[in-house]
Amino acid sequence: MSRDTTRPVTVSGTPQTPLGRILREEGRRQSWLAERVGVDQATMSRYVHGLHVPDDKRAAIAQALGRDLADVFPESEVAA
Repeated sequence: MSRDTTRPVTVSGTPQTPLGRILREEGRRQSWLAERVGVDQATMSRYVHGLHVPDDKRAAIAQALGRDLADVFPESEVAA
């Protein structure tokens, strides 16, 4: 049985996306960030798992975390 490589690998239930890594390093919960960004927890979970994040939400997430957009969403640099 092969592993699905389209989804980020998880460690202790937290996805290994840059956003997931930052939340884990800072000891923050998805619900904390969801409240600050103005989305529900299920939507934030999708963002943390690497699913599509609208540009306006990317900026809000980076600002809430006090990080540069490229630190939280490095793929944004590729598209720019």
